[in-house]
Amino acid sequence: MSNGNGDNDLVLKDAVDDGSDDEAFTPPESRTPSPSNIRPQTYDPKHKTVLDVKSVGESLFMNDEYSDFKIVVGDRIWPAHRTIVCTQSAFFKAALRGGFMEAQEGMVRITDESPKDIYRILSFLYTHDYHDYGAPYYEEFGKLNREERWGRIYLEDQHYATRTNLSMHRLADKYGIEGLAKRSLEKEDEVIASIDDIWELCSVGSKIYSETEKQDHPFRQTFKKWLFDSSMLYWDAETLDCEPVRKLLKENADLGYDLILKLYEMKDEEETKKLQFRQAVKDKIAEYTTEIVDKTGALPDTDPNIDL
Repeated sequence: MSNGNGDNDLVLKDAVDDGSDDEAFTPPESRTPSPSNIRPQTYDPKHKTVLDVKSVGESLFMNDEYSDFKIVVGDRIWPAHRTIVCTQSAFFKAALRGGFMEAQEGMVRITDESPKDIYRILSFLYTHDYHDYGAPYYEEFGKLNREERWGRIYLEDQHYATRTNLSMHRLADKYGIEGLAKRSLEKEDEVIASIDDIWELCSVGSKIYSETEKQDHPFRQTFKKWLFDSSMLYWDAETLDCEPVRKLLKENADLGYDLILKLYEMKDEEETKKLQFRQAVKDKIAEYTTEIVDKTGALPDTDPNIDL
């Protein structure tokens, strides 16, 4: 069929004649791409699709495919995707909208943070997690579960992870990433939970207190929770004479006050438990005595009122 200009229109040969017109149906010039009309050099029949939202983020992390802006930190340039980054970060959402230079250039430059920290932020935005320990840790313990790692992590690794998690918590506030603040606290809780020595526990606590100011800082509260509930904390000279404990209490009077109150509370609880135990024994003796009298009509040799 000709359009009058000598050009042939594309005609569907299998078009159904419904009797309304003698002319065959001519499809529009633009249509949804399909394997039948995509050029061979661009169509990949082996293209892999992702199955869930988490996999989507992981597949796009550090991937130029569909990237619509860049993040520049020092000499590093990383591809990013507004749909993923801006929906989770108030900072990036504001920077990449309206008439800001970043929005026009499609590039966000960060000059006051380290490439490692920004990389960790991007890792979280795309995968909802980040590495808080250094590379040697993952090489040695990466394939072990939490129970298998228990008691085998070096103090320097715990300090490294604590510094990282503190940085991520600070940057979560700076860049308006609520999920990152929550995740950094969860990861620090895991770091502290892996410690089985009062010396190491207070050493990490000193790190937390030296890099935070507010008494109600979430990291301080997490440390206090583990310190006060720890089986390593007990009422004797060894606890108070431990150098990290003395240093921590000397530098943080409020924590020292709370710790002393906790130790007194533990001592009172211990005394209360002793009294409860002694009373339980006396009650049981009285019970047995009553049973013996009922059965034999005679009192046992043990005095039920004995002072235990």
